[in-house]
Amino acid sequence: MDKAYSLSSYNEDMQAIMQSNKLTDDDIDVLTKYIAISQVAGNDLQGKTYNDILSKIKDIQKANGSSKSQNKLDKEITRTKLSPYLSVSLKEKIFSNVDGKNSFTYTVLFQNKSPQNIKMIIGNITLADVLEREIKKIDIVLDEEIKSNSSLKKLYIVTYNHNDENDKRIRTKNLSDLRIEWNPEKIIFTSGQVAD
Repeated sequence: MDKAYSLSSYNEDMQAIMQSNKLTDDDIDVLTKYIAISQVAGNDLQGKTYNDILSKIKDIQKANGSSKSQNKLDKEITRTKLSPYLSVSLKEKIFSNVDGKNSFTYTVLFQNKSPQNIKMIIGNITLADVLEREIKKIDIVLDEEIKSNSSLKKLYIVTYNHNDENDKRIRTKNLSDLRIEWNPEKIIFTSGQVAD
């Protein structure tokens, strides 16, 4: 691991690193991927040790992980803060032909739990796999009044993209196979009060 990277000795170096059992399979995987991507991108790794390269990868992962964690925490705080006013749930997902185009039709139920009428709702629903990797995000802008303590069911039609792997994944999964999360951004009441 203290040996400097060299394109000419890379294969032998990786064999030695794997046989040393000093790295986990995950570390070896990210190291080889990072080196391959660096070569394609033209980033020069010559002279850097494998330890240096792996440390840089870990720093990048840590930075990405902390920003993702912060973003997730912010969403959770907003969701908790706005949950006394509104409940949003995805009730159904249908794949069909709408106006000559293959489309997903999502049935979304909005429940106004507050004592005030809601004028507008802004947010999104994310669909993720069981490992919490986001597959699809459905942006929601509802500009329709929901009376106090009542519900409203809306249909959202999203065109299916045949070239999008995530759309293909959504098409083959039942709602029960997905993690569905409502991410509110803003609720505007008819009184003009804003909750965000």
